[in-house]
Amino acid sequence: MAKAFSVVLRTLLVLSLCALGSAAATCDRPCLAKALDQYLSAIVSHQPAAAPLAPGFRYTENAELTKPGSGLWKTASALGQVQRRYLDPVTGQAAYFGQIEEGGITNLATLRIRVVGTQITEGESIVARKSDGIFDAQGFSLEPPPQTRPTAEAASSRQAMTAAAQSYLDGVQNHDGSGVLAVKGCPRIENGVLTAAPPTAPGSHRPARAAIPGIVVLADCTTLEGFGKTIAAVDHRRYPVIDEEAGIVLAFAVFNRPPGATRADGKPYPRNLLSELFVVQNARIQGIYAIMHYMQPDIAAAPGW
Repeated sequence: MAKAFSVVLRTLLVLSLCALGSAAATCDRPCLAKALDQYLSAIVSHQPAAAPLAPGFRYTENAELTKPGSGLWKTASALGQVQRRYLDPVTGQAAYFGQIEEGGITNLATLRIRVVGTQITEGESIVARKSDGIFDAQGFSLEPPPQTRPTAEAASSRQAMTAAAQSYLDGVQNHDGSGVLAVKGCPRIENGVLTAAPPTAPGSHRPARAAIPGIVVLADCTTLEGFGKTIAAVDHRRYPVIDEEAGIVLAFAVFNRPPGATRADGKPYPRNLLSELFVVQNARIQGIYAIMHYMQPDIAAAPGW
């Protein structure tokens, strides 16, 4: 009897310790928001020590392993005018999606972190600059990701939100938009450039935007039939930040190219490292915003996670 009681006590103790450990590892929305703000402040002030980085903190920038204090930690001087922050207590991850200033130039960046307890264990950045090709930082200001949150009636489950995002990436890979879970006329903005949904469509509230030479604006985000010439596969898909309150899915992926794929100027089409921000309501994509980097030279180990 005493032995059995001892076993029960030990079991309860183990369960209690596990519960405490789980609680210690949990970072809720305020915790994630605080950690993300500390991280962003540390980057623009060039002071890695100002952020609660874990001893084994790992950071990649445009798929390359980078030491804190290098890369953006040296070049970023401020966050830009358009700033979006997304939080996911379920995965313990958070992200910044918006403009970032480097040497007086406005660029675009997605910065993801993972938080365990109160320490940041991972950092990942995708930085888009004019040298990437398709790029319009001011266009991002004209048509930024929305800040309105879905109503209770329009809110979607995590599973439905992920399914919608996945349906789009499947459509891109299969060059077929018929299965994409999106509303008709959903826009797509890549590095600030409108690439789907004409800005002057009847009834559109989007601002008029000057056409960019060489950019064909597609009917909407489901117009994917012509992608076979430039995209062979959408690999390394991840959905690390699903902000249910904001109605946002932040995905990461790599666009791999068909053999011999070239740009209009005849140069090889580089692989694309990208973050895709999906605005989801009623389990349907309302719009897509991408911040992406064309890997030149190529990085075989991309995305590095």
